[in-house]
Amino acid sequence: MGKDRSGRAPGMSAVLAMVALISGCAGQGVPSAAATPDQTSSSSPRATLALDRTFVSPLYGYSVDHPRSFDERPATVPLQGTAPPLFGEPIVDRLESSGIEAIVVASAELPAGVKDLDAWTAATARAFCGTPTSSESMTVGGANGTLDTFGSCKGYFHQWLTMVRDGRGYHVVWLSETGSEAADRSLFLGILETFEFGGPARSP
Repeated sequence: MGKDRSGRAPGMSAVLAMVALISGCAGQGVPSAAATPDQTSSSSPRATLALDRTFVSPLYGYSVDHPRSFDERPATVPLQGTAPPLFGEPIVDRLESSGIEAIVVASAELPAGVKDLDAWTAATARAFCGTPTSSESMTVGGANGTLDTFGSCKGYFHQWLTMVRDGRGYHVVWLSETGSEAADRSLFLGILETFEFGGPARSP
């Protein structure tokens, strides 16, 4: 996902994120970060980052904990329909590190013809990134979700959580370069465990 609009690494201006998951696992909640596949660089500094700061979204009605080293950049314009939650756009809340790691979050009312989680996931994450490397069901913040992992989407590693709640679709997406998937999965799952819905998201 390009970051040319935000002044970060060129070629990152279009996307978001997901990690190598255990396929076929239909969990009843966020899987334990300790159950991470032994893929890559669990020794990465990201694996031990503390979630010591809470972001409260002024636009989308949720809160989530994240490492203090991640900068907060709230969305200023609501996401519309099935448009992708692009990194450099004002439609996404951005939590980004000084490296090439970022989380983007956005939400929109379900458009006509998109009636459930499967349809929302197909029309958004999979329409943008293609067939996921792996996929699993989970519950985050009390909402049912699908966590798709894309080993390479637009040249970057993505973990893309889609959720549906109260007639709205949500995206929570991790984006990073390849090479530290195990540490990225561990950190992202830990962050998802802190995700809570608060007040209602604003309508456009």
